[in-house]
Amino acid sequence: MLTTIEKIFLLQDIDLFARTSTDHLASLAAVAEEKILKEGQTLFQAGDPADTLYALVDGRMRLDDEAAPQEVQKSVLDVWSCLARKPHRYTASSLGNCRLLCISAEELLEVLGSEPDLAVALLQQLASEKT
Repeated sequence: MLTTIEKIFLLQDIDLFARTSTDHLASLAAVAEEKILKEGQTLFQAGDPADTLYALVDGRMRLDDEAAPQEVQKSVLDVWSCLARKPHRYTASSLGNCRLLCISAEELLEVLGSEPDLAVALLQQLASEKT
């Protein structure tokens, strides 16, 4: 089981959280739960409810959607679906052993609501990734 400090360090390695203050990351890390996947396991399928934010902190995953499949590492998976509370847009499967930090959408929105600076920082980072 990871400590809050370990979770903070793992989150800092992900682009979405790279510019986020340690204090803000501590708020996210405090509600994050660790999940381990073995090779070939499916984390979620397209159409499943996106009720959890998944931060892939170690390992690689394959994302299959209607377009071309892609491989990712050190990434947040389907963040827009989670924030919008829409179904997942693709299926995510592990390409080896993976470690994820998971934050329920409810807890994520609660943290973002109580820390507006964190919400702004994450939205700015998400917007910069889209441009």
